[in-house]
Amino acid sequence: MGYFAWDFKPTGTDCVLEEIQNVDNPFDLSSGIQLAESFPKDASFVMNPSFPKNVRLSDNISNLEDLPLVSKRLREFIEAKAPSG
Repeated sequence: MGYFAWDFKPTGTDCVLEEIQNVDNPFDLSSGIQLAESFPKDASFVMNPSFPKNVRLSDNISNLEDLPLVSKRLREFIEAKAPSG
């Protein structure tokens, strides 16, 4: 199995999000539990009001729960690097 070292380097203008909303147990999102079929349609993040000028949407968006919130472009890059099998 291959691994990636994940690092987030904010630029100072990237969007910063608060906790995920409308998810009963956010820990499940980072624990490997498959949630595709039960994921709430109204789940969302709100922008952190402490950073009102940080509105840039990067490929890797910071949030208080350190959940990987990535762009389609980054997801496809990671999937292409994943080992088969």
